[in-house]
Amino acid sequence: MRSFLLALSIVCSCAAFAAADETPLNGAADPDSSEANESQAKLSKQVAYLVRQLDAGSLAERDEAEADLMDLGPVVLDWLPEVTDRTPAEVKARLERITTVLQKQQADSVTQPQLVTLDFNQAPLKEVLAEIEKQSGNRIVDFRPNFGQQTTNPLITIQCEKTLFWEAIDRVFADANLAAYPYAGEKNALAFINRDAPGLPLNLAAYSGVFRVEPTRIEMHRNFVPPASDGMRVNLQVTWEPHLAPILVKFPFSELVATDDQGTDLKLADGPVTYDVAVDSGQTSVDFVIPLNVAPRGSQMIQELKGELVSLVPGRVETFRFERLANARGLRQEKGGVQVALEQFRKNRDLFDARIIVRFPGGSEALQSHLGWVDANEVYLEAADGERLKHAGYERFLEDSDAIGIAYKFILDDRQPDDFTLVYKTPGSIVSLPVEFQLDDIPLP
Repeated sequence: MRSFLLALSIVCSCAAFAAADETPLNGAADPDSSEANESQAKLSKQVAYLVRQLDAGSLAERDEAEADLMDLGPVVLDWLPEVTDRTPAEVKARLERITTVLQKQQADSVTQPQLVTLDFNQAPLKEVLAEIEKQSGNRIVDFRPNFGQQTTNPLITIQCEKTLFWEAIDRVFADANLAAYPYAGEKNALAFINRDAPGLPLNLAAYSGVFRVEPTRIEMHRNFVPPASDGMRVNLQVTWEPHLAPILVKFPFSELVATDDQGTDLKLADGPVTYDVAVDSGQTSVDFVIPLNVAPRGSQMIQELKGELVSLVPGRVETFRFERLANARGLRQEKGGVQVALEQFRKNRDLFDARIIVRFPGGSEALQSHLGWVDANEVYLEAADGERLKHAGYERFLEDSDAIGIAYKFILDDRQPDDFTLVYKTPGSIVSLPVEFQLDDIPLP
């Protein structure tokens, strides 16, 4: 029996290979821009009216406005005003409450699995993958040309109803002799290549929600020269839907339980208490090596292997804008629980340094364990005509348990700091996804 339990909790507030030239397989067009603009204008006016009603004369009107804003859902987060020192206390409390609830809803939606329903009989591979992409929202790109592989388009037969994304992908990939490639080189995309040889049986993988866990390799060794160090290593590959973008996956080995088909407990060998793997941008899987004591002679399989993984996933991305850069000193903004401060925008020889401090009050596990995701945050200078000027490099000047400081370097040529607005984007929360997994009947070598 395969089982997976998924729980979600908000732990803290805050936030390779060349990519294939393939476009999304579904070739979907963007919505009509005029209709989209009209819809956004309506929403903006509606949110502005309801925000004013948060300060209405009667309690009933204020309560109704708060409820209406929450009913509109996470889409209104882009239109809520920034809380300042001049915001009335009750309005501030209501806005903070609305923001917290809607950010939680948004985080929940991001971590919900995508289900697909398929009914194809001898349909071309590209048609089947395009339908999976359309229903799931997960981009699928063909990386076979990148490896000089033949780009066949075999016929696929598959029927499934409300099936998890990864289950459907595994069935299609097995029929077409394809394999997922974990380094798409771009965000929110799943790449695939030809499989050199048939892979493990599908029933070795376990699925739950957005995650898939599969044993990919077992190695056993016996040393006959002291000190004896007999042991076994089990390789697990953890994969997630490409619309998710974890920054870190943790495997606390203290939660691991393994038994063989004779009922023998396979104890954890000496090794780290917790195994942390940082995730690069565009990566869709990570691998763990579990060190176990060697199984007794006569054991045919690991009958049960279960444990818990923890994935740290960035929540909604918040945008911070700083103007009047020439005299900028200690400018601070807070959104979604993350504080961003522009300490200074100053000339440094032929360059200008934008010294930014990102702070997560109360500390952040994501900061303490891995900082690469902060380096990947988007930052640029924006001119009045919309031109964007990318930074020419950066260096960290502060690393603390609840904050990181980065100095971004810009080349302005003959232009002045006040010709630009500094734009900085960072996740406003980090979502922790504890995932309990169980794998059964893993053959031993």
